[in-house]
Amino acid sequence: MKKLHHQPYSSHFVLWILTVMMSMFVFTSYFVVAPLISILASVNIATFALYGYDKFQATRNGSRVPEYILWLTALLGGTIGALVGMHTFKHKTRKSSFQIVVAVILLVQIGLIAFMLK
Repeated sequence: MKKLHHQPYSSHFVLWILTVMMSMFVFTSYFVVAPLISILASVNIATFALYGYDKFQATRNGSRVPEYILWLTALLGGTIGALVGMHTFKHKTRKSSFQIVVAVILLVQIGLIAFMLK
């Protein structure tokens, strides 16, 4: 069995942050959108891409993105990108413990939004 070599965990998160920053630059340079919408769109695009990258690496037995990084990107506002990425790439859909954490993150975010709108 081939032994997997993991890159430092921070490299995946740094890649995610750079993708968010590039997406925000594109949104603010070429589209007139509210800053919050630009941030959320960028975070979700980067999260979606990170799930795709992890699925690609899983099929090649390559260096994987740790689950806590995937959860962190959802927690930081990329829940929609995470859910769409999970279903688009058929990634982490069999692992119920992973899905439960993403569902809890989503429920907490919905609760916070509801609280803030009151």
